[in-house]
Amino acid sequence: MSIEAYLFLSYQPGWNGSPDRIAQMRAQAEQYDQHNLAVAQEYHALYCAFRAAAEKIERKSEMRCTGRQRYSRMQNTPRWDAIVSSEPHRPLSNKADLESKLESAERDRAREMEAAEAKERERQKKEAAQAKAGRAAAYLIALGWKIDRDSWIDPKSGHGCGSDAVGIANDIALDVAIEDRKKEIAGGHIEFGGDDNCENCSGWDGDSHRCECGNRRVSWEHDGDFESMNVWAEAY
Repeated sequence: MSIEAYLFLSYQPGWNGSPDRIAQMRAQAEQYDQHNLAVAQEYHALYCAFRAAAEKIERKSEMRCTGRQRYSRMQNTPRWDAIVSSEPHRPLSNKADLESKLESAERDRAREMEAAEAKERERQKKEAAQAKAGRAAAYLIALGWKIDRDSWIDPKSGHGCGSDAVGIANDIALDVAIEDRKKEIAGGHIEFGGDDNCENCSGWDGDSHRCECGNRRVSWEHDGDFESMNVWAEAY
């Protein structure tokens, strides 16, 4: 298969542009260039032989003609070199041209691979989001929530809370985690982040807007989601 065929295939969908295949193409390109060089040398040798023979014939012919005949021949009869030049041959590809085409094919292949990888990442992200939404829906159903058309219904109030199952599940998990921490306090106080300006402070009771000494405002902070929620007290 010629290098032109490989270059053509490199632009086709599903073409395997692996490093091994590209290396094979480079090797065939060099072989193709060497073949062209050999053909060019052979053509040049024939060209020189033909030119010498034509000039010899032309000199003999001119010796047999009068001056008027020679002038008429020069004006009306194409010379041998004009005949040769009127039939241009296909230009031979050189190594630089083939290297440029290979580099272009490699760049196109790299762009195709990047686009395919980005598309795959987007697909995986979408599938992960859908799977998490399914787990959030199961979490809500286990707590007695029901869905009416496109809205989740709070079993306590009977009001619709929207269609974002993950968001609703996260809010519920946060409320549950805060209530669990308050039960651990049991009317006492807990330490909180950012209490450097407090003196002789017992901490925060989990409900008030300020700590026990009154120097810092404190609230609950959190990270995670309904599958793993973590809460702590932080001054702000």
